[in-house]
Amino acid sequence: MFVESPDNFLDDFGVSCSQGATNFTGLLDMPDQTFDLGGTSIQSSEYSLTFLTGIATFLNGDVVTVSGVSYVARGAPNKLDDGVFSAIKMSRV
Repeated sequence: MFVESPDNFLDDFGVSCSQGATNFTGLLDMPDQTFDLGGTSIQSSEYSLTFLTGIATFLNGDVVTVSGVSYVARGAPNKLDDGVFSAIKMSRV
């Protein structure tokens, strides 16, 4: 069985994040989504931050800074897969 520390993964791919006085490392995703609105195609980025579960607590409207850029949490985080990581959807301020 191969066991790897999630900290190693974050060290390799993570970016610096902060929420209030809490500093942590997270993974920022910015996938584009395309929507069809009445025959017009609209492209939008949906920001998501993945972090170690329990390292930070988010509520809807909380501000988090990722690599010096401010975002607002859109709801509460969801645990991913085995629960080691959680993710939160965000909007750029």
